[in-house]
Amino acid sequence: MNLASILVLIAVGLLICAALFFLHRQRAKKTLCSSCALSSLCGKKAPEPESQKACGSGTKVSPCPEDNEYLNSKILVHSCCAPCSGAILEYLVQCGAKPTVFFSNSNIYPEDEYRLRLKELKRYCKSLGLKTVEDKYDHSDWLRAIRGLEKEKERGARCEKCFSFRLQRAAEYAATHGYQTLTTTLASSRWKDLEQVNRAGYLACRPYEGQLKWWPRNWRKGGLQPRRSEIIREQNFYNQSYCGCEFSK
Repeated sequence: MNLASILVLIAVGLLICAALFFLHRQRAKKTLCSSCALSSLCGKKAPEPESQKACGSGTKVSPCPEDNEYLNSKILVHSCCAPCSGAILEYLVQCGAKPTVFFSNSNIYPEDEYRLRLKELKRYCKSLGLKTVEDKYDHSDWLRAIRGLEKEKERGARCEKCFSFRLQRAAEYAATHGYQTLTTTLASSRWKDLEQVNRAGYLACRPYEGQLKWWPRNWRKGGLQPRRSEIIREQNFYNQSYCGCEFSK
């Protein structure tokens, strides 16, 4: 190999190194800015660069004006899993709320999968200082509730029936334990029909009108969707490959 060829190889190598360094800097910058996205949502200054963790429990922020009606009440959050809950719970804590997290998901099958998802959620809630309440796991009861809808596609009638089953149990718990607001992390997944989720939520709260209100928040907007993905990576969550029931695999 002659000198000219060696010089060309060196030049190419230097260009590759420079490109990789630039990409690394951009990725680090994006992660830092995104981790502070929730502060921007609440109109506060971003925290100092020394922390690239969730802005969460260590950062006190003012509530977002449009959410004040709900943030100033006693909140029960129905949670389907840790990955869907991450950004929502971080946001609520950052805005000064301290919701109770209610795990009511008898749709999940098999039970080992249910236990794994519950364990991940408890781990995350503990890091935020939030209380987790586990509902009774009764997959047989859930199967009876969706009987005849087993072959429905995702986002079909089975899903809406499933949402109603779980949120009715959450609403009953909320009403009997003094909660004023109910919402769900089901609304954070782009695989779910937001209208179905909200219909099920309003229906679940209807028997407790004047006592319990449904929070129809679109938890995918305002930077919460990308923050959701970041928290999954940061927390190294177990991230399931199917919704939960045996018919969604």
